[in-house]
Formats: sequence, structure tokens, C-alpha cells
Amino acid sequence: MGSIIYHGGFNLSVDFIGGTLTLFRFEKPVQQDIGKIRAIVNGLGLGSPEVKTVGTFERNEIQITVKKISEGSFVADQIKASLTKDYSQNHFTLEKEERVGPKVSAELAQKAIMAVLLS
Repeated sequence: MGSIIYHGGFNLSVDFIGGTLTLFRFEKPVQQDIGKIRAIVNGLGLGSPEVKTVGTFERNEIQITVKKISEGSFVADQIKASLTKDYSQNHFTLEKEERVGPKVSAELAQKAIMAVLLS
């Protein structure tokens, strides 16, 4: 319990606090450009996004997780527009977008806590 308090609590995923998960597939390798892509997404003001490669290197996939649901246009649309503008040398497609609202995530967190306590 002391360690949990010392480290500022649990690092909850999008499933538990709400947010958006997007998966982009690029034509060319992106492993060397993760820092550049991270900087582009950071510039959108969507909180502190998590940008990482997923799957095999041949698939050139990047998963971007934002622990915030944007008002107005969807987060994926904002990320796509920014990558199209600032990272145009490597074409991509949006493979997946998942949004979890705060009500669903709060309910899931409550059920998880109850399951742990009951076990």
C-alpha cells in the first residue's frame, strides 16, 4: 500500500479512465521516427499520449493512446490531419479507433475493485 501511495497510485489504462486508442499502419518503416511522431502528437494538446510500435516490424504499425476524449472532432481525425501535414513522407492508413467514455470506464473500474476485494 505504501508503494502504491508513494508512486502516485495505479497507472490505469484507457479502459479504466476513458480515452482513445488508435492504430495506424504505415507504408515504410517507422521505428526510427517514433520520436518525431510522438512530438507531432504531443503538439495537439491531447494530454500526454503513449506512442509505440505494435506487431511485427514488417507491418509498420503505431499505436497511439490518448487518455482523453476530445470534444468536437474525433481524436483519430486530429491525429490523422497532423500526421498528414507534418509526416507526409510516409503514407498511412487508420486501422482501428477505440473510444471509451468516462461512464463506461468508471463502471469497469468499480467492478474491477469489487472483484479484487471479493477475491
